[in-house]
Amino acid sequence: MQEVFADAAALTTDFAQTLAYWAVVVVMGVAVLWVADRGKPASLTVGTSISFGAVLLAIISFAVYSNTVANFAAITVRGNTVSLAYPAPFARTVTISSEDVQQVLLGLPGKRSYPTAQCYIKLVLRSGGNHRSASREQTVESCKQLRAAIERALAKRQDGT
Repeated sequence: MQEVFADAAALTTDFAQTLAYWAVVVVMGVAVLWVADRGKPASLTVGTSISFGAVLLAIISFAVYSNTVANFAAITVRGNTVSLAYPAPFARTVTISSEDVQQVLLGLPGKRSYPTAQCYIKLVLRSGGNHRSASREQTVESCKQLRAAIERALAKRQDGT
């Protein structure tokens, strides 16, 4: 069984564009803050302003990464293995044993818009770790069917059928 949740190139592009947007916003904000504070007795130095901007950009970068390319774009269940394909910039394929998957969860982040919603699949591992898929827009019923299909594929592999 193979299922693609999102185009890896589109996720990578979204990551890069969102990060570039926020980098421009942070640089502009730091520049405005520095210029506005320049003539005051306890004014910020250029170094302090840059440090503040760097910390803010690091926090934003983590948030953007977590919401885009930190999630797998495709899953393949073949034999007793589950392969999860993650997009660039840190593209990798994670292979785990189907026996290591304890549970398959369905998530519906944010507000639902009837009849479709953003949904994702999360694989909970026996070790306590988990892997989350990229979100995709589809009907809630289709999301539930996808979760059930992945569970069936994992159950077949574990039974050896």
